[in-house]
Amino acid sequence: MPSLNEVQKQTIAQRLRDGVSIRTIATELHISKNTVLLAKKKLMNMEFVNEPADMWNNVIFSDEKTFKSYSNGRRRVYRPPGTRYDEGYCNKYKQSGRFSVNVWGWVSSRGRGICAIVEERLNANVYRRLLEELMLPSVIPVFGERNFIFQQDNCPVHNARLVSRYLEAQGVNVLPWPSRSPDLNVIENVWGEMQKYIYQNDFRPRNPLELQEKIVEAWETVTPGYMRQLIASMPRRLQNVIDANGAMTKY
Repeated sequence: MPSLNEVQKQTIAQRLRDGVSIRTIATELHISKNTVLLAKKKLMNMEFVNEPADMWNNVIFSDEKTFKSYSNGRRRVYRPPGTRYDEGYCNKYKQSGRFSVNVWGWVSSRGRGICAIVEERLNANVYRRLLEELMLPSVIPVFGERNFIFQQDNCPVHNARLVSRYLEAQGVNVLPWPSRSPDLNVIENVWGEMQKYIYQNDFRPRNPLELQEKIVEAWETVTPGYMRQLIASMPRRLQNVIDANGAMTKY
């Protein structure tokens, strides 16, 4: 993030508290919107750092994820010199017949929650129904009706008025979340580990059902111990973001 002087930092903080848009702040200070976003992210993390560390034990981390029928990740191949383009050392992908499976899930310090297949195109109506039919019925037995904090990112579907009104009506405590902060959401680490598990041994599902079954299998490998480890990393994650002036971190 470009260096900001103290006056600019204080101005950004005050204007954000006043509800001024990021675009307007950027125009007033003659800086980019991305600079304001990073400054906002750092400010929010500084507020989070002041919270008791055990607060994160009551947070439900949630997000969506798309798993594809093929892995486009880098693979290590051992081959003799001069054989780089030999057929036996080239990975082939079918250009047709590809498919994907969308899921929504939540995790917490108590372990994995649920990982649900989302077959419809995600919009505000679908997401609101998902919260009503899946999130609350699975969270309340674990945490009680008012003893958890719900985390979601700032995608338009999550911030839709329909969704916000529903969560407010249900008395759900929603955690304010800085934009562009996948490195703070521990469920991203869970998705990453699941992806490694699914695509190991060059797994190539023949149909969506096979991929769904593999996703469920991968989800069941997420242990309570691993989740406690991720939740315990939250103070370090926050401090790393602050040290990086709001930019991405190793997490």
